[in-house]
Amino acid sequence: MPRTNLIFSLICALLIASLAFVIGVVLSFKFVSAPSISIKGWRISPLVGTIAADPYTRATIAKSGLLALTRKEAIYLSADSETETGAKLSENCDYLVEGIELPARWWSITLYAEDDYLAQNDDGHPSFDATASKGAANYRIIISPKKPVSGAWISSKNGGNFDLTLRMYNPEPRALDNTTS
Repeated sequence: MPRTNLIFSLICALLIASLAFVIGVVLSFKFVSAPSISIKGWRISPLVGTIAADPYTRATIAKSGLLALTRKEAIYLSADSETETGAKLSENCDYLVEGIELPARWWSITLYAEDDYLAQNDDGHPSFDATASKGAANYRIIISPKKPVSGAWISSKNGGNFDLTLRMYNPEPRALDNTTS
């Protein structure tokens, strides 16, 4: 019997240690995130896409499924809350994103639902990009669950509390300078 008790005790200790490890990993993803800076409501981590990325930044990137290119190849910015109020972006609201042509060879803004995947709808408008802007000096994008009468549109239908990801591919040097401080 003593040998059986010892084996049982070892198995219990191993299970408890494994559970503690898993809880620690989950909590670290929930409460630790890569350092970031804010630029007009968009967040960016200056470490993403660099060899200086620490283990927390790399873990955050791995968790999100992002295959981060180097900073010379792409810059990634995200927004998940309203600039003025700080409220989470919600499929129940309408938003306007506007700006000037971005300093990159190509760019896109994509809506990701609460589960970090594209919103599950059949609207066919998950993003807006440089091609759709047709080289215009300015762009105005309506983000709404319902298609507007006119204008560029990203559908938030079935997005829950969503985030927007802005990607700038082959950014100009001035874009890189503005995202590191």
